[in-house]
Amino acid sequence: MNGEYQVQTDKKEKIKLDSDIVEATWLCGAAHGGTSAALKVTTYAVAEGSSIEIKGFSSKGKAPGTIKGEIYNNEFTGELPIPEKVELGAQIGFEAKLPKHGLKQDCQFTIPATPAIQVSKMCWDKAEVHRGDIVTLTTQFVNPLPGAQAQIIIYEFDPDGHHEKYCAFPVEIENDKIEVKWEFIYKNDTSQIPIETERQKYQKHYVPVEFFFLVVVDGVRVGEGQESGKVRFRDMIELKYTEFDGTPVQNVKYKVTLADGSTLNGNLSADGTASLDNTVAGKFAVEYFENNDNNS
Repeated sequence: MNGEYQVQTDKKEKIKLDSDIVEATWLCGAAHGGTSAALKVTTYAVAEGSSIEIKGFSSKGKAPGTIKGEIYNNEFTGELPIPEKVELGAQIGFEAKLPKHGLKQDCQFTIPATPAIQVSKMCWDKAEVHRGDIVTLTTQFVNPLPGAQAQIIIYEFDPDGHHEKYCAFPVEIENDKIEVKWEFIYKNDTSQIPIETERQKYQKHYVPVEFFFLVVVDGVRVGEGQESGKVRFRDMIELKYTEFDGTPVQNVKYKVTLADGSTLNGNLSADGTASLDNTVAGKFAVEYFENNDNNS
């Protein structure tokens, strides 16, 4: 197309642009039975809200369904429903059609059809995790997934359902299984975790910091029901009590009130310190008392 157009500036001119389908492509690498496959259609000079029809086809067996939509910003994205039962070896494609423009175009490439993704095992190798721990995430698939692209997404659990995406990373499927190690580093501010007294204002209780994971295979999300189970974050507290000049304060007892309202009591060591391992995550309060127990 010639990008140059010359016209007199003192008169009106109409320019007619020929609409076109520039690209019709899949956004996933395979079509899994019983799910839907993401696709994208890019157009040129098509008015906002113009109708589009997507019709699936298969090289053998039952063809995918049909969807309708509208073009905006010369683009349409959607998901084509894939039949529950698909024949192995089938190649799935689609035709994009703009009825009012008399345009239609097949997708640039087809994708293989595979059975519905099923897992027999999805879990962490630990129930609790501390800063710097290495935890193993395992997912065992029932059916073969040759050449599938996979990703793990880890979420921080929220009791109200507003789970926060914590991190995501690509993984490989080997022998129909994903087994990957992840180093746990808590990146959020523990002082922002609502503690027991704060949640009681809303007739609720402290919620421990927990995580679950999903596996995304060729755009299909597995584990939405938190089948992975949850791993709980356990923190630690370091206490140090000194005079203004830095001299350790000895013969002192402490009481720590944790984020969940529970308490820990003990004695500081000779250097005025104490280490509390495996505590709940969140803000805490410390009280010090003179130790009058001569036997302690």
